Order: sequence, then C-alpha cells, then structure tokens
Amino acid sequence: MKKVILTLVFAVFTAFAFSQGHSYECGGDDNGGETGHRCPEISQRNDSCNPSIRFRVLCRPEMRAAINAGASYSQALQGGKNSEAKITQSGQNISSTLQFGNGNQVQKNSILVDQSDGGGLYKEKYNYSYVSQWGKGNIADVTQSGEKQRSDVDQNGEFNDATVDQSGHRHRSEVDQKGESNKVLVVQEDCKDRAEVYQRGCSNDSDQYQAGSENRVCARQIGHFNESDQRQMGSNSVLNKAKVSQRGNGQSKGYWNIADQEQEGYKNKAYITQRGDNNIAEQLQDGNENYLESKQRGNGNSSYQTQIDGKDNEALAEQTGRRNIATQDQTDEDNTAISKQIGRRNISISDQKGDDNYSSIYQGAKFNYAEVKQGGASSSIIEQNMFSGGGFNSVIVDQTK
Repeated sequence: MKKVILTLVFAVFTAFAFSQGHSYECGGDDNGGETGHRCPEISQRNDSCNPSIRFRVLCRPEMRAAINAGASYSQALQGGKNSEAKITQSGQNISSTLQFGNGNQVQKNSILVDQSDGGGLYKEKYNYSYVSQWGKGNIADVTQSGEKQRSDVDQNGEFNDATVDQSGHRHRSEVDQKGESNKVLVVQEDCKDRAEVYQRGCSNDSDQYQAGSENRVCARQIGHFNESDQRQMGSNSVLNKAKVSQRGNGQSKGYWNIADQEQEGYKNKAYITQRGDNNIAEQLQDGNENYLESKQRGNGNSSYQTQIDGKDNEALAEQTGRRNIATQDQTDEDNTAISKQIGRRNISISDQKGDDNYSSIYQGAKFNYAEVKQGGASSSIIEQNMFSGGGFNSVIVDQTK
C-alpha cells in the first residue's frame, strides 16, 4: 500500500504542498514500465548549433593548384593602417585573412595563424582558417593541427580578442565579435566538435572547451560584462550539447550575467537562457542522457543545478522577477526536478538521491521558501502564491526516510 502524506499550508489559498511516497507521473517506471520516461512538463529542446564557415578565397584557380600539388595556400589582404598578419603553414592548408585598421602603432590589429602541424595528403583533408578584422587593437590567434579543421573569426570594433585552438580532426568553429574589449577562447580536441560564439557589446568574455566527439556548444551574448564558460570533457564524451544565450529585457542590453556549464559522459544536454542584468546560472552534469535547463528573466536571479553519478535525470529551473534563487541537485537515476518562480526573493531547493523521485515547486509573489529532500521513489508538489498576492510562506518536505 502506498504511503501518503498530505500537507496543506494555507495563505488565503495560495500555498499548497503534497507529498507521496511513490513516483509521480514521470521520471520513473509508472508509465508502462518505461525506464527513464521523459517528463511531459519538461519540453526538451533540441537547438541546432551549426557554425557558418565563410569560404572567401579570391584566387580559386591558384588555390586549387596549390592543394592539388600538396602545398598550402595563403591570402592576406590589408587596408587602412597599422595592421599585421603572420601565417605559418606546412602540408595542405588554406588561410584567408582580411584586415582594415584605423589605430596607431599601439592600437594595431594583429592576426596570427599557425597551420604548421596538420593538413592531409588529399585535398579534402586540408585545414581552413578565415579571419577578418575591422577597427583597432583587435587580436586573432588561430592554431590548427590535424585534418579537416574549419575556423571562421570575424571581429569588428576595438580591442577584441579571439583565440581558437583546434587539434584532432573535423572541428568547426565560428566566432563573431562586435563592440569593444570582448574576449573569446575556443579549444577543440579529438573530433567533430562544433563551437559557435557571437558577442556584441563591451567586455564580454566567453570560454569554450571541448574534448571527445560530436560535441556542440553555442554562446550568444548581447550587452556588456557578460561571462559564459562551457566545458564538455571526458575521453568517452559523445553527443553533448551546451548552449548559452544572454541578453537584456526587451530592447535593452544585458549586463553582468554569468553562465557556467560543465558536462561529462554522453548524450547530455544543457541550456541556459538569461534576459536582464546580474543573473547567475551554473549547471553541472556527470553521467549520460541527462537534461538540464535554466531560464531566467529579470535581475539578480540565481540558478544552480547539478546532476552527478546518474542517468536519465531531468531538471528545469525557470525564474522571472528579481533575486530569486533556485538550487536543484540530483544523483542516481530517473529523477525529475522542476522549479518555477515568479516574483522576487523566492527560494527553491530540491535535493534528490536514489531513483524515481519527482519534485515540482511553483512559487509566486515574494519571500517564499520551499525545500524538498528525497531519498528514492518519492513525489512532492509544492505551490505557493500562484494565483494571488501575498508571500512569506514556507514549506519543507523531507522524504529521505
């Protein structure tokens, strides 16, 4: 017989908590015995991340002749003043650079392309790098080793910095920066990694690191002083995907947003979307076939989600308003955690251990607190201030015994 604990907390019918000692709807084996059932309340995204590599070579016949002869091809075009480019090649590689500078000797544009270790014996295995820079004080550093690497860097503005390091084979990277003092680092190892970064504004910082195979990572930041750091690692890491998008509310720009993601294992997905200022989202996955998503809109919201030593776990944190905090931790298998908060200064905490747990927290208004602890095959639903005003409610559910 199921063990049922029913708890009601009223604040003008605005707070409700329900806990049950068995799995609820999704996340376990109650749906026809389907292990790892995907929760219908979490609509899993499948965003694409396909870098667009521009192939801009003026002298195509000369390029084909060089590649067919087992040599490299380099094209460097510069206008304006105080630009410099250094290209190093061996084997069969293609480099195309374009610069237009308007700075002084101290504010010169600089391009460094190193293709000295790589390129195949056949024309389809060459590495390709395209770099274009407009403005002053921009720096691009591209290093390619291995085969079939593709890199595209475009910088327009002042004092932007882009570093791309590709080793292994069949990587694709696209970096676009517009504005001032933006910085991007892309490191790709092993094979088939894809990275796409777009930044507009001032002093944005984005770091991407990938190792394994068929990983994808996308980062898009519009505004000032935003940070994103994504890492996908592990010798057996395959089919991972991580995406960050940070911008302002409406037509405004976003300021001081921070997004951090780290994944190991295979078939993991992690998404972060932030609109507004001073939002923080951190997500960590370790295992396989897990799913994490954080959506934040407003100012000063914080989301922290962790999935360690498990599989088929799902977590969604969605916050709108100001200074809301959501923390969700999952271990083991087939757990589902949902936190949705609207208002300000609400706190949501979910800690799931064991298998087949389900936790759902919905909070509105202000200064609400909800905490759930689960030890396996448990379900908890909490709703506070979703249909009227109020606040200052508190619910704690412990299902660890």
